[in-house]
Amino acid sequence: MFRAGGMAIWQQLRADIARQIEDGPLSPGDALPSETALAAAHGIEVWRDDRRFSAVPATPDDAAWLEAPVGAPLLLLRGTNSDTRGRTVAHIVHRIRGDRAEYGVRVPR
Repeated sequence: MFRAGGMAIWQQLRADIARQIEDGPLSPGDALPSETALAAAHGIEVWRDDRRFSAVPATPDDAAWLEAPVGAPLLLLRGTNSDTRGRTVAHIVHRIRGDRAEYGVRVPR
């Protein structure tokens, strides 16, 4: 499922972010560019490969970050994005509070 070939692209993007922090316009603490902005800057078309959803209890770290009780239900979203050649360019991991989650699907006709 995870393809190592795309990691070279991630290394390039990571180096670009590091340059922007070192040489401007980014400073430590600034919001990083979105994946969409990075992909456009490097001429990469990004596709969502897969998404998996799981219910998990909040760990102590999760609880602190999400301001939720330890053990509270979270929605764990995991997946990958790839370029048009099938190389993985991003690994996605999100933890979402269960009381703030909404999942929508557009069903093709």
